[in-house]
Amino acid sequence: MGGSVAVGGGAVAGLIAVPYVGTFVGMLVGGLLFGLVSGSRPLIEGSGVAVVAKLGIIAAAGVPGVGLSGATTALGSIGPWTLALSLGFSAAAGGFGTHLGADLRDGITTPLDRHEPDTEATPSTDSTSADSSSSVEETPQTEREAIQ
Repeated sequence: MGGSVAVGGGAVAGLIAVPYVGTFVGMLVGGLLFGLVSGSRPLIEGSGVAVVAKLGIIAAAGVPGVGLSGATTALGSIGPWTLALSLGFSAAAGGFGTHLGADLRDGITTPLDRHEPDTEATPSTDSTSADSSSSVEETPQTEREAIQ
């Protein structure tokens, strides 16, 4: 339910703001908000809602006041490849926005590691630094032997 409100509302708001590409931008932003507030990764729901919203917008652009027959006429007046391309872009925008929102949520809520980097575990490729480190390691042993 939340996905349909976020993605569909974003599509309508985008259509009002920018007539030609605003629907796709609105679906992307609506999907981002949906992914940000959802508890899981609902990519299929975000994509599906975007496709349904696009079909609804195209059907609503049909002959006003005629109802279902006007919506069918509006959908039938668009070429099948153009309709498929438009629905594909809608699914991509809704799914990508949802994916970005879920990644943003995961990045915000994941705690950072407070571990210091382990510098001794990294091997040295320089032969002079390897020689100097081995002499440093030998020095404490000889000092311990001298103390005993």
